[in-house]
Amino acid sequence: MKKIIVTVIFITGMLVVAGNLSAQRSGTGIGFILAEPTGLCVKTWMSSRSALVLGAAWSLDTDTWHMHADLVRHSFNLIRVDRTSLAFYYGVGGRMTKEKKTRAGIRFPLGIDYFFKKVPLDLFFEFVPVFDFVPDTNLRFQGGFGLRYFF
Repeated sequence: MKKIIVTVIFITGMLVVAGNLSAQRSGTGIGFILAEPTGLCVKTWMSSRSALVLGAAWSLDTDTWHMHADLVRHSFNLIRVDRTSLAFYYGVGGRMTKEKKTRAGIRFPLGIDYFFKKVPLDLFFEFVPVFDFVPDTNLRFQGGFGLRYFF
């Protein structure tokens, strides 16, 4: 796992040094999320304010695999930052994890997304209440931070 994280950080650093593009509110970004869960994430813009976010990760909380899909909406007007873009986002999605039994639930992601102007990267932090309803009801909290490179 350490080799994967070091490799991702190295590649991201090389892209930052080599890149001279502007991050956009379009296209697809691929990157990683750290904390709960930890793994890969993909963000595909559907419009200038909404995106589909997918994750395939390992849950450190339950020591199991985790997959999620969220539809998120961005608000770029809450916080103004010069020379960069900062957005608050919120949404709804689903998640599935395999513990002793398969668990499924609804996610409600809330986060902040920082878009770099000179490079096609975004840095994000999110807090996610999760309401599991299969095989029983349970409320959990997830969250993390990550980085994505946009194509």
